Order: sequence, then C-alpha cells, then structure tokens
Amino acid sequence: MKKRRQLLLAGCAALAIIFAGCKTTDVDVDDGSSSASSSQVSTSTSSSTTTSSSSSSSSSSSSTTGDDSDSTSSSGSSSSSSSSTTRDYSADNDALWATIQAARQAAIDAGAADANSVAFAAAEADYEVQKKIMEAGGSSEDMSAALKDLNYRYQGLTALANAQKKKAQVDENDWASYNKTSYDSGSKKITDLTNPLSTISTGKAFFDTAYSAEKDFDSVLTTAYRTIAKGERQKAFEAKKNADSVKAAVSRKSDYDKAVTLFKNGDTHFVTGNPQGSIDDYIAAGEEFTSLYNEISEARAQALAAIEAAKKRVSESEDIAVEADKTAPLGNGDVEGIEAEDAKLLDDDDFSAAEDAQSAAEDAIGEDVE
Repeated sequence: MKKRRQLLLAGCAALAIIFAGCKTTDVDVDDGSSSASSSQVSTSTSSSTTTSSSSSSSSSSSSTTGDDSDSTSSSGSSSSSSSSTTRDYSADNDALWATIQAARQAAIDAGAADANSVAFAAAEADYEVQKKIMEAGGSSEDMSAALKDLNYRYQGLTALANAQKKKAQVDENDWASYNKTSYDSGSKKITDLTNPLSTISTGKAFFDTAYSAEKDFDSVLTTAYRTIAKGERQKAFEAKKNADSVKAAVSRKSDYDKAVTLFKNGDTHFVTGNPQGSIDDYIAAGEEFTSLYNEISEARAQALAAIEAAKKRVSESEDIAVEADKTAPLGNGDVEGIEAEDAKLLDDDDFSAAEDAQSAAEDAIGEDVE
C-alpha cells in the first residue's frame, strides 16, 4: 500500500513537471516582445540606477570640489586677513615723535637738567637712539611703546621741575603750615623722584609721581592764597569804612569809584578760583581807600586849623580892645586928631563966584548965545 502511494506521488510529480515545461515555452514565445521590453526596462532601470549613482557620485564630487573651493577660499581669506593686520605705523610714529619734540623742549625750558640731572641724561640718551631711527626714515613697525615712554619721561621731568619751584616758593614765604598734609606728601614724592636709588622705572610711573607732587604744592599755595586774600579783603573793607566816614564818595567820587572797582575785581577773582589775583586787587583797593581817607582827613584838619586860627585872631583882637579900654579909656573928652562930633569941617559957600563967572561969559559971547 505504501509503495503504491509512492508511485502515485512520483507520477503526479512527473506530470506536473511536464505541464510546467510546456507552459513556460508558450509564455516565452507569445510574450517575447514583452520580455524584451521588460529587459529594456530592467536595463533602463539599471542604467538609471547607474546614472543616478554617477550623478550622485558627480554630486559628491561636486560637493567635495565645493568643499575644496571653500577651503581654498577660506585659506585665501585668512591669508588676506593676515596680510591686512600688518599695519604701517609710520604716520603714528611721526605724530608721536612730534609730541616728544615739544615735551623735550618744555622740559628743557622748565629746568629739567637741574631738577634731576641723572633722569634727564637717561632721557636724552634714549632720545638720541630714537632720533637716529626717525632721521633714517622712521619705521613702519609700531614704536608707540618706546616713544610714549620717552614722552612721559620728559613730561615727568617738567612736572618735577615745577613742583620744586613751587616748594621753594612755599618755603620762602613759610606757608607750609597752611596745608601741612599736602606739603609733606609733595616733599616725599620729590625726594623719591630725585633719589638715584629710586625704584620708579617706567616713564608713566615717573610722570604720575611728579604730576602728583606738583598738585600737592598747588594745594598748599591755593590754601595760602585764599587765607591771605581773606585777610587783605577785611583790611580793604575797613579802609573803605574809613573813607565813607569822611564822605569820600561825595568829595572825591571818581577816586572812590576806582577803589570800589578794584575791591569788586578782587571778589570776582576770588570766587572764580584765582585767589592770588584777588590779593593784588584787595591790596590796591585798600591803598586807594586809605589814601582817600588820609587826604580828605588832612584837608579837613587844615581847614579846621585855619578856622581855629581865625577865631583866635578875633578873640585876641577883642582882648586887646578890652585891655585898651581898661588902660586908656576914651571917655567924653576931646581926643587929639579926632574932631568933635559937631565940628564944622568946611566953610559955607554962597556961590557968588559962579554967578560972576557966568556974567563974564555972557559978556564975552554976546547976545547970540541966547
């Protein structure tokens, strides 16, 4: 039974194979063009795939080329940027050199060589080095660091010289007590700047210290001037009160107005930050007011003296008359040289001589006169 089943299956399989082979042959013959078309489609698809791949490859290549181009462009831009950062500093160096020339001359005029001969000599040595470079055509490189340092040194020397002069003025007038704190601070800085062992190494540091020292002594002088100005103003005001007491504004109006103007100028200078100038104005105003007072007072004194002298003379005359009356009173008797009250000084005249003269004239002229 089992064997028959196997033979039956084998037969069915053989028939299926034969049938399948016949079916395949018919399809190939009838649909040859379709197969060819399918083949073409397949080929086209393959070609398209190849083209797409090629296009993709080309795109990739293009992208790569673009990247390379960007890279090249970036490299070129970087190179250009690097090239543009290389500046020509010639003009800047020339400008700084001109500034140094002015600073150096100012230092020389201020007496920098005497203020600190060592520092001035060092600055001059550096100046000669930079001068050779500039006279040889300068440099396109940035020289600002060296040039600015030299400029600061000359400016610092000028400030130091000025500070020393102002300190001397304070010392000569004994004004240190007006602002002792600033005086001590400025004095210490001057000592540091002139000390050969000073640790001040850069031009900027030297300038900052010297400038600060000068300002310290400016503070001392300003305090002194303001204090002195207030004192002189008070003196001038007292002198004005004296001039007013003798009515100087009336009797000497022009000179009085001049003094008042000087006084007001002093006030203006004081409130605008020039106390030194106000001192001169107050002193001048005080002198004018004092002069007016003295001159008017003197004139008044002389006038009073003259009046008193006149009064005295009158009084003395009265005293003499009284004394004379006592010594030799006139009484009622005759006095030699003085006529009596009823004395006849002239003889009576009857005018007869005049009548005789007229008669004689008429006789001489004749009747025509009438």
